[in-house]
Amino acid sequence: MRLGAYSAEGTAEIIGGQLIAGEIQVGHNGSGTISLSGGAVSAGVLDIGTEASGTFTMLGGSLDVTEQLVVGRYGEGRFTLGGGSATVASALVGSGYSYNSLTTPGGGGTGALDDPFYGNGRLDVTGGSLDRASSP
Repeated sequence: MRLGAYSAEGTAEIIGGQLIAGEIQVGHNGSGTISLSGGAVSAGVLDIGTEASGTFTMLGGSLDVTEQLVVGRYGEGRFTLGGGSATVASALVGSGYSYNSLTTPGGGGTGALDDPFYGNGRLDVTGGSLDRASSP
């Protein structure tokens, strides 16, 4: 599933229900935004900001990324967790040709992820919980 592909703009607001996808791309050569305030999202790969601009804001609900969360791959990516529960198997925050990544686990949230890599990615945890999935 792609939001904001090939110079286009895409927006999704998830307030309930369930979304299951093998891969979700938010801002893939375009501008994309997802807001999750309720319900459940499950994806193998969640890719935010690939060669473009992508934003994923989570204020509630649940997110399960079974393979990899990528924030800012050769583009501008931002993942903000302000509420709810997110579980990821692994994460890349910033990967590409620039050195501008920031990880902010604070403000009442909990976090457990790999160290940031190179690129334009930002991960903010201001509430809720962010956990690494258990290894099989």
